[in-house]
Amino acid sequence: MSGSGEAYSGDHRVNPRARRSATARVRRAVDRYGVLPFSAPEGALSAIRVITGVTVRGSWWGHPAGHLIYWVAEGWDRATSVIATAKLLGGKVTLVHSRLWPALVSVGKARASWQTGGLDPGARNLLRTVDRLGYVRGDLLSQELGMDYASFRHGVKRLELRLLVSASSVHTRTGAHALAAESWSRWASRRHLARWPSPGQARRRFETAGVELGIEPESAQWPWNVERGGGP
Repeated sequence: MSGSGEAYSGDHRVNPRARRSATARVRRAVDRYGVLPFSAPEGALSAIRVITGVTVRGSWWGHPAGHLIYWVAEGWDRATSVIATAKLLGGKVTLVHSRLWPALVSVGKARASWQTGGLDPGARNLLRTVDRLGYVRGDLLSQELGMDYASFRHGVKRLELRLLVSASSVHTRTGAHALAAESWSRWASRRHLARWPSPGQARRRFETAGVELGIEPESAQWPWNVERGGGP
């Protein structure tokens, strides 16, 4: 698909048929590969490339199909029960098929050096809280947590990039969105996952899937290949 003709009506609303078609293409790609990054380096397959048919350089909002991309992404959780998301590749949202959920849990729970090295005290404190409570929502922060919402967002971002928690955006009763962080133990329990591979096996499963997308095992797109200091 190359342009806005079939994706939009005159008032810039996304054509439902175009949205269903794009969602189906993404679903088939995730079924085939197991993982699919939302966006990816040139030459690698991504959800945006599946939706548009081309490699989009720069901000995808500037592409004629920008609204279509947005609305397809907004509907992942409603369109399928076998796709989850995590900041798995290049720090970007990555779609993960249910057959790789055990591997995702294994990597997330490993607490390897690439995950914990250089974490600031605030992020460590938040991680302990999420481990203890299982689930923490930013709009329901208690004084016991010892941080404001901005600090919470900062901490969740750091933990999410290292796959230490599962982060999500929650619709509140007021209609606003709130950031939430969930432990992988709780996440796995909700999905009835009781067994998972070793962290090494889990990483290899992802790397094998990535090769078909054009992402090599040693690529820094994988978070475990990123040199960590005091930054994210």
